[in-house]
Amino acid sequence: RGRLLTGVFSLVLLLGGAGLAWLLARVVRSEAQNAAAQSMRQRLFDNSQVPMVVLDPVSFTLIECNDAAVRAYGFADRASTLGRNAMDVSAPVQRDGRPSVVAGRHWVGRALKEGSAVFEWLHQRPDGTQWDAEVHLVGFDTDGRQLLQFTLLDITARRRAEAALKASEARLKDAQRIASVGSWEIDLRSNTTTWTDELYRIIEIDPVGQPASYEVFIERVHPDDRAAVNRAYRIAVDAQTPHQVVHRLVMPDGRVKHVRHSAVTEFDGDTAVRSVGTVQDITAMHEAEEALRDLNEALEDRVAERTRELSMLNRELESFAYSVSHDLRTPLRSINGYASLLAEDLQERLDPVTRSHLDRIRQAANRM
Repeated sequence: RGRLLTGVFSLVLLLGGAGLAWLLARVVRSEAQNAAAQSMRQRLFDNSQVPMVVLDPVSFTLIECNDAAVRAYGFADRASTLGRNAMDVSAPVQRDGRPSVVAGRHWVGRALKEGSAVFEWLHQRPDGTQWDAEVHLVGFDTDGRQLLQFTLLDITARRRAEAALKASEARLKDAQRIASVGSWEIDLRSNTTTWTDELYRIIEIDPVGQPASYEVFIERVHPDDRAAVNRAYRIAVDAQTPHQVVHRLVMPDGRVKHVRHSAVTEFDGDTAVRSVGTVQDITAMHEAEEALRDLNEALEDRVAERTRELSMLNRELESFAYSVSHDLRTPLRSINGYASLLAEDLQERLDPVTRSHLDRIRQAANRM
């Protein structure tokens, strides 16, 4: 019986030792795996070309970062980067007008509450250069301490491109407003239509309450001009040639506008895929042409009337001249006759000077 107990006890010790060894082996393997995983994570963090930073959400201190983040922030090395406050690498004011301190608290609070947050952030380097980044903020725990890790995607070029596009669109709107030219586009594959703000203004339709469409536009066209507009558009599509037509628009209050409508259709092979065009309000030009035409007609009428008046005056002058000429001929013939008689009767007694005077009288009378 004593040997039996000794055997049982030995078996228990053997099994216990084996179990302990197994447990110790598992712990060692687990620690090795954890160490390997930690080493891999560290290598991925350090060697990543994407800027990565670990932030203390309480003090806003940068407690870890990789070399890509150092370069993005514009510092010399990690030692000069770590320990800085997040506000040291931020512009004083964000794009939305909020101070960076206020905006930062907002996004950190959201990440702590929801686990993550994605937003755009305006940074500032030590030399004053500002740059935009898309921030991906994620919360995590380590040794019972809550931290935030974030990655930075430099979107400065995209921001500049967006700003340039907005500026270009603003210039286009100004140019269209000044020239009274609106434009439209029809995607023939999706059957979607878009109008510029100026086209909405010309047609006098609220862009909020009425989506753009060819049917809405044609409703504004004067009933007598709709067939011509539709025909011009169909020719542009069927013949694959640009078209231009001048027609009228009728406003809800009955006013009539005159527009010059140009369009072209783009093709993929023989398939029409897109139509684009412009509508220019030429009402003022048309009214000026009408006024000029009326003025020319009025001037022509005045010239014709004046010509008739001058013709009548000329005829009256001719009649008056004839009467005067007729009335003067009789006394002049008498003067000429008397001068001739004097010259003949007193020929021998007239001195040369007197004879010259009589000749001049006779010549003048004959000219009349």
